[in-house]
Amino acid sequence: MEKRIDHLILGGGIAGVTAAETLRELSGATIAIVTEDPNPLYSRVRLPDYLLDKIPREKVFIKDFKWYQEKEIDYITETSIKEISVSEKRVLLENGKAIHFKKLLISTGGIARFPEPLPKRLEGIHLFRTIEDADRIREGFKKSKRAVVLGGGYIGLELVRCAIQKGIDCSLVLMDRQFWPGILDEPSSKLIEKELIEKGLRIVFGAQIKEVKGKTRIEEVLLTSGKKCEADFLGVGAGIQTLQPFLESSGIKTGKGIVTDEFLNTGHPDIFAAGDVAEFFDLRQKRHQQLGNWVNAQEQGKTAALNMSGEPKVFDFISNYAIRVFGVSVGFIGDIRRIEGTQVIQRGSPREGVSQLFIREGEVKGAALVNRPHEMRPLLGMIKNRAKVHADDPNLSDSAFDLETLI
Repeated sequence: MEKRIDHLILGGGIAGVTAAETLRELSGATIAIVTEDPNPLYSRVRLPDYLLDKIPREKVFIKDFKWYQEKEIDYITETSIKEISVSEKRVLLENGKAIHFKKLLISTGGIARFPEPLPKRLEGIHLFRTIEDADRIREGFKKSKRAVVLGGGYIGLELVRCAIQKGIDCSLVLMDRQFWPGILDEPSSKLIEKELIEKGLRIVFGAQIKEVKGKTRIEEVLLTSGKKCEADFLGVGAGIQTLQPFLESSGIKTGKGIVTDEFLNTGHPDIFAAGDVAEFFDLRQKRHQQLGNWVNAQEQGKTAALNMSGEPKVFDFISNYAIRVFGVSVGFIGDIRRIEGTQVIQRGSPREGVSQLFIREGEVKGAALVNRPHEMRPLLGMIKNRAKVHADDPNLSDSAFDLETLI
């Protein structure tokens, strides 16, 4: 007999588990989570601390299996999805079993990309997405003397930081000519570059990996620039792939992710998406977008649960995330596109840190901050409250002016 569930959730990450927890608070309906992961919920944010031995492995976990039992959530692990039948409201699992649902949430997250030139057969090539990846990296660090890291985003910079703190000689390879092009200006990027170089990092801009050599273990990385790097460890931070094969025949609309409206609904009344996989309609930016960070996924899980339970709620969240690498902090808030009609106002200097305010239609729409973390809170408040500003107001570019007064 096929199982029947009121609220079926695909994916056991922070979006899916938050949705399940919220649904349980709202009612006694039946809830099930299907995940490929063998683990209960853990924090990806804590993985760098685990790599550096700052916390033991068990401290990475947020839930244990007992929690799911206590909340009466059927937690089905190590199970893949084969297909979804929208018309039958039925999910077929790879093990041949099927589950019928009244409401469905797809929150399957994403898997780390493995770029084409990299050979999977060689030991020493590491992705950094899961706790199992972190286990392998910890072992890899013990054997490594020279590392190459691909990618200058959050994952790449965390791998670089951890490798250097482990005493490993390290090179960073970026396809772009600076950090976060199109968002940061060159002086702001140079602040990051200077800090990393002072810590002993070698940075290669404008290059990609052409070939990786080695017999059984990585020995050398050849770049498209012609440069050769001796290495016994290669860390890969090349983004994630969010669309899974079971979506192809489902009839659920996809773009870069699963396309939803502002309620996180897919267009099929009882099917929702949340987390990294959701390409949701942002009412503030008047466009669809994906946000790949922890807090966003958590908030989307809550919003999806409310909508699944019949309490209509728009997902209205201002994206924000920050990273600190050694002595430099980098933060991004809201809409940081340099599109037509945008005026970018700079506060501060390379010496004291730089904030860039992205202004359109008389409002601050977004901000990029390097070494000015104290301005995250007031800028979030200004964006949330749609505070009216004038781009020619000298106070905006005066780093001594308190932005709190404009909230």
